[in-house]
Amino acid sequence: MHTLHKPRPDHSPTVLSIPDKPYAGAAGGAFDNVPTTKPLVSVQVPLGTPSGTYSNYIRIFEAASWSPYVLGILANNEPAQPVSEPTMRVKVTVTEARLTNNWTSGSLPQVDTVWQGIPPQPGQPGYLAANVQPAALMLPDGMLLAWSSNWSRNRVTEDGSDSYRETQPSGSNAWFLHVAVLPRDAQRGVWTAASPTQWWSGRGVEYPRDPTNSSVRDKYGRLFTTQPGTVIPSSIKHYSPTFFMAGGQPYLLWQGQAAKRQDTGVVLTENVTFVAPVVNGVPGTPVALGNDVWLPRFQPRVVVVGGVPVMFWYSGASGRYTITTTPAWAIH
Repeated sequence: MHTLHKPRPDHSPTVLSIPDKPYAGAAGGAFDNVPTTKPLVSVQVPLGTPSGTYSNYIRIFEAASWSPYVLGILANNEPAQPVSEPTMRVKVTVTEARLTNNWTSGSLPQVDTVWQGIPPQPGQPGYLAANVQPAALMLPDGMLLAWSSNWSRNRVTEDGSDSYRETQPSGSNAWFLHVAVLPRDAQRGVWTAASPTQWWSGRGVEYPRDPTNSSVRDKYGRLFTTQPGTVIPSSIKHYSPTFFMAGGQPYLLWQGQAAKRQDTGVVLTENVTFVAPVVNGVPGTPVALGNDVWLPRFQPRVVVVGGVPVMFWYSGASGRYTITTTPAWAIH
């Protein structure tokens, strides 16, 4: 609750400020140098609000009744307390919210708080990285979001030399998963910002992690263990993430692919479907599902039947794709 001093008997209006500051020279000038700020009106647009323009009046009430505070309208359609008239109308235009690389002007940043791009080479511009294939899961205490990207937080230093620079993103760059969390106050039923600067928890180290060092991504492809040979790091792709719930536990499932160079120089491609439990917004150790390493599973999706997860996907040669499902035991 803030105070607003009464106007003087002249043409000067009063200005609501925090703290309330009377006219210049009041009380012998004791308030003249007191710093003030003007009140601000903040609007939190609920997630899922349809695009469009919304407006409503905001009225300022005088707290003539202090115990308890009495607001609202009486039966005779008169305000219960002195109220400002005319007043102000607040208008909000709701558009699609940009989550990655940048943010929508006028809104609190979502996932990325700064321009997220690949560091430039000397004398060359940087490039925006690609962020694709989003998947989301609603939980009582928040929302999980996963997607595939060829952007890396530690792209410059992951080789330890500080000299590594990536070129413009393309299909030849390594792709890993990113996971973010939008917190929710389940008791009040409202979304809460992850920090004062952004809605979502933001980017961390990409997934999956190196099985020998969980603080870095699996940049050497150690999780690809079915085929012999050495993984070509730039060929690693983790893509098509999807969430599902089983036994009250959220899981993240995705498709992985990597090219391996054999001792003979021949390069073979290994395809693996991974699944990992998600605890407190963090995917755990992934498990590779048994499948044909020669055949990628595109867009895998999971439905839980009688407590048992069953997966559907499509695969095959271009133009001759077929839809396939797992036996129930395959991902249980």
